[in-house]
Amino acid sequence: METNLMVSCSLGCSLSITHDVMIYYIKFLDHVSTSNAWETVEEFNKNKLEICEVVGFFEKEDNDAIYLSTMKSKTDLGSGHIIIKSAIISLKKIPLDRRRVSS
Repeated sequence: METNLMVSCSLGCSLSITHDVMIYYIKFLDHVSTSNAWETVEEFNKNKLEICEVVGFFEKEDNDAIYLSTMKSKTDLGSGHIIIKSAIISLKKIPLDRRRVSS
């Protein structure tokens, strides 16, 4: 969704502020691989879930997950992340201003 706000300046130019990009900051529980070797029961019981954080461009969402990228070009995305909704602890949405100035 795109939201536009037009502002005129004293020099006769106009500034268009566009909120068509949303940044997400998410804290979530991540899976843990405890060991690639045998562990005692005591060692295994010391393992804990990891709380992770991600900041990225919102790309899409479905019933199960939120999809983010951390790099963008005009044609490609980089460093994608799929965060399962049921693992999310907190989520903050931050609109990114894309300012366009015309005279």
